[in-house]
Amino acid sequence: MIENRMEVHPGATGVQAGDAHFYGEQYIAPEVVPQDDLRASGPDFIEPSETAQWHEAQTALRRHGLVVLVDAIGSGREILGLRLLQTVVRPSSLYRLDPDWSKPKTRYLPQRPGQGGILDLSFATLELPDEDFGRHLIDYGAESLQRGQYTVVLSTPQLWEGSLARTTQKVTFQFGSPDPTTLITQDLKRRNRGERVDWLSERGVAAIISSRPRPSDALRLSEIISDSSDKEDLAAKLGEFTGWREYIEDRLLYPAEIKHAPDPLTTRTVLWSTALLDRAPDRAVVASSNLFLQHLGVKRTPAVLAQEPTLGKKMQAAHVPHENGAVNLSKDHAKLDLAVLRHLLKEFPEIRDQVLDWIEEVFTLGILPKGDVKQAMERVVHLACEHTETELLRTITTDLSEARRSIAIQVLTEAALSSGHGAYVRNQLYRWVKGKPSKNVLSLVTGICGGELGTRRPEIALIRLRLIAENDQHDSTELAKALANLARTESDLVFSTLRSWLSKAELQAAGRAAFLSLAGSSAGRTLLLGPNGERLHSAEDRTWLVQTWSRAVEGHDLQSPAGRAFAEWSELVSQGELPAETQQLLAEVFRREQDSMMYQYIAKDTPGSRGLLKFITATPNGEALSE
Repeated sequence: MIENRMEVHPGATGVQAGDAHFYGEQYIAPEVVPQDDLRASGPDFIEPSETAQWHEAQTALRRHGLVVLVDAIGSGREILGLRLLQTVVRPSSLYRLDPDWSKPKTRYLPQRPGQGGILDLSFATLELPDEDFGRHLIDYGAESLQRGQYTVVLSTPQLWEGSLARTTQKVTFQFGSPDPTTLITQDLKRRNRGERVDWLSERGVAAIISSRPRPSDALRLSEIISDSSDKEDLAAKLGEFTGWREYIEDRLLYPAEIKHAPDPLTTRTVLWSTALLDRAPDRAVVASSNLFLQHLGVKRTPAVLAQEPTLGKKMQAAHVPHENGAVNLSKDHAKLDLAVLRHLLKEFPEIRDQVLDWIEEVFTLGILPKGDVKQAMERVVHLACEHTETELLRTITTDLSEARRSIAIQVLTEAALSSGHGAYVRNQLYRWVKGKPSKNVLSLVTGICGGELGTRRPEIALIRLRLIAENDQHDSTELAKALANLARTESDLVFSTLRSWLSKAELQAAGRAAFLSLAGSSAGRTLLLGPNGERLHSAEDRTWLVQTWSRAVEGHDLQSPAGRAFAEWSELVSQGELPAETQQLLAEVFRREQDSMMYQYIAKDTPGSRGLLKFITATPNGEALSE
């Protein structure tokens, strides 16, 4: 990502962050195009079979400055878009836009003369774009053309419809995926495995190619062919590529032929639990299986339970390898755990609600040892991201214990920063806190934004933290910790953003909440006052602090968060924990407001209140009176 630092301009409606634009809860930042994508769209590019349409797209881009490519995610749209842009600008002038906004608006898009950008609009935003958004896009393209700037928009058929499709029809194109044989042949040669091109005629490989897989899947098949030790090894690995469908349906879903085997439903719940909890203790798997049966409405009396097959019989019937007290479903079949879960979600839609409730409860009940929770959550996140399964992703957010929440934070952070699914996960984090989140979800997203996501993508983290600050259920301690963590590496950015929030009427509630959260923590006070209190010596910063404190305490009593924070600052000065000049600042707030809360504090007659009183009654030049 392009590194940016942000500046707030008085009276501005947005914040300029180097090449980025930051509009309260909208963030648009150009990013570097990965080298692999540049190679695929350059020397390794495979031209679409729709030759005439391809030339029409090039003409449209030169004529209108904008082209829209509509197709499914993973279909190769971005490579096509980058190739289109390379017909009008140099590869070194290409960038990507991954907009972080609640509602698409062209006024948020950047001006970058002589450059070409990919604008990805593949995910639904919280608010639908206006009816005339398509027309505004056409206008944006025409204006961009005047400065030698070009844009390719990526979207999906599900999103690019209605007025959007109608108003952009002249610049909208849809191409088929590149020929998989050509793509795989080219990739094998790049891997110095050209001698394996003839393997494409092997029965299993040929069947996959004839189904015209997506480019991403074709390249994955090429990798499998390249990495296989021989054709026999390849044949075994093709099962993993196809999701082990035949193996699951012909063998795993039915009990093994053993004496005293459990019923088919119990067998399947053991299999599905093993897939979710692979490599976990076998007793945790059986507990999960019993939980799943409950969600499916199976009621078993103690007498029935006493007649059930033993744990070993259940594992044997479900074809589950287990040794040393732990299961290992993928021991002989790579990624069989994911394949079984994927098959469950796809082939049994009638019990989808029960499946989601079961997964959620597995994480909340604590039947799984902490050491195995992360792997199970990673499986769920992987499958959720694979097909943008929003409800599935939410199963790891509900009523988690503090220990399990820390694991969820780690797993979701890794996903939010990944190149493949990061945009989708970040989109979901935004939607979670923008809606009506529970306290648990607020804590979860606060932890994510205050951690590595905040370190690497601070602007995006701040947008979500602002939304959290607006919610009355947020934990002020957690919010302060998150903001302070961001400030360790981005102090000026966090301080400038806080000032920006407080300068806009629609954002002031979040700004006040964030200010008081920071004021109540040690790291937060350092951010507000600056290292060694340096902001107290800046006339501009000092004036801002006085004004902000005045608005914070107005109309509140001493027991309110604002009252407690004000009193705490004064007491910390008397203890030598805050610079002495801080007391003079608080006195200025007192003189400005003359609020009843402050008189309540003075009446307490504490070391801090006595010190404050000296400055309140100080001489005109601001010196405290002597005893």
